[in-house]
This record gives sequence, C-alpha cells and structure tokens, in this order.
Amino acid sequence: MLLRDKDSVIFLASVDHSVAGSTQLVGIKVVQEIASAKSHYSADECWVITNSFFTEPAKRLASSNHVRLVDRDQLIDWVLALKKKTADSPPIQETTKNSRTFKDL
Repeated sequence: MLLRDKDSVIFLASVDHSVAGSTQLVGIKVVQEIASAKSHYSADECWVITNSFFTEPAKRLASSNHVRLVDRDQLIDWVLALKKKTADSPPIQETTKNSRTFKDL
C-alpha cells in the first residue's frame, strides 16, 4: 500500500502470520521486498506491520535499511491508545444554530 500526503510517501506492507493456535514469525524476505520497494516507489519511509513478530535477521535488515517494523505488541498499544483517546474525547456538539452534527447528515 502506498500512502501519500503533501510532504511524504510511505510504502506499507501488512503481513498476517497468525494461524489458529500458533504464531509464525515474519522473516527477512518481507523486509527485503519492502526495502527494494522503497527505492522503486521513491518512498520517504517504508513500514512492515504484522499481527505477529519478526525474526532477528529481519530486525537487523530492517534497521540497516531504515524499514520501520510494527509487531503485534506495538499494534495492540496503538489500538488501545486510540480507543482511550476516543473514549476521552468529548462528544461532538452543535456550536451554532446553523451548524450541523454528524447525526444531521
């Protein structure tokens, strides 16, 4: 997946390595592929996100090629932080008589 905004391009790979009852580690091949895609797509960053974990060789290669690895633990932390942030946010309220809320749409 290629994500773009006005300032940067991020190439993102998502890897599902969970199999019922076990978890396979994400290996070096995925990191090699995304590292080469970084230059091919002229991306500013590249990430590999998984619901599993990475092998040590994959971590070393990612480090030397500036590939960001996001494993299961970090993904869970992100989801929990977002859930907390959403729960702590005040509800959207009407500010003027002419403004619209989501329920009006």
